[in-house]
Amino acid sequence: MTVLPATSTTGPLAPRILRRDVPVLVFRLVTAVLATFVLTGPGGARNLLNPWVTGTGAHVEMHRWHATDLPALVSLLVVGVLVVCIIAPRRHIVAGQAFLAAVASLGLLSLTMPDASAALAPSVALAVVFVAAHPRRRALVQWQGQDERNLVAVTAAVVGTPFLLSNAWTNLGQQLTDTSEHAALGHWAGAAALAMALLLVGWLAAAGAPGSRPLAVVLGVTWLYLGAAALRLPAHDGSWKPVGAVVALVAGGLFLAVPFAADRAGRWGNAG
Repeated sequence: MTVLPATSTTGPLAPRILRRDVPVLVFRLVTAVLATFVLTGPGGARNLLNPWVTGTGAHVEMHRWHATDLPALVSLLVVGVLVVCIIAPRRHIVAGQAFLAAVASLGLLSLTMPDASAALAPSVALAVVFVAAHPRRRALVQWQGQDERNLVAVTAAVVGTPFLLSNAWTNLGQQLTDTSEHAALGHWAGAAALAMALLLVGWLAAAGAPGSRPLAVVLGVTWLYLGAAALRLPAHDGSWKPVGAVVALVAGGLFLAVPFAADRAGRWGNAG
């Protein structure tokens, strides 16, 4: 009988293992810091209860929906995507692409705001730090292939696409032509950025690349939150109203169902 030598962390393979793991550890630390920064900044986690906490005064009430869609974008979607990145940095490349898509949506649409630097500078900084720390930077600009036939996620993306395109176009037009306080504060641009981020991240999740399942869960939670918020605030400026709420609840439910919709032959098993 041949006895294999025991593996030692001090042998010749140890430096190679450490070199391989250090970039991942650094990336996870940096990403955790970025997530904390986002959660404690404008639109942070403390604002997620805005739809259900009544503000004081007409001015606060006027901006209640826009004080809801920003937390949905940054605290649910962006931070959720960062968590998916932390889970498996080298494998969940699609989550890194989703993060960059969401940040790019906010950054580009901020150019239509009166004070563009308020959102553009943080967006650029987040993207630069994220890419610099990522252990597979080149893969972020490469197609990741398809691990599964993700029909449920495709259906969810299809359900949401017409509404999101219409919503983004309407809000962009409002930002460019409106003279109200909403436009002055960049609220319409922020709403358009949310719609575009959901659209892009949704189709990335539908592509079926490794990491698509946890990405779909993040999308499901974000969509359901916005659907519930729209039902709670149906008449507020910028609200998705009941029609948008129905779309959001259907799309959210479908995205949440993605991890459970495994093919009987096991062909979906590699997408987590």
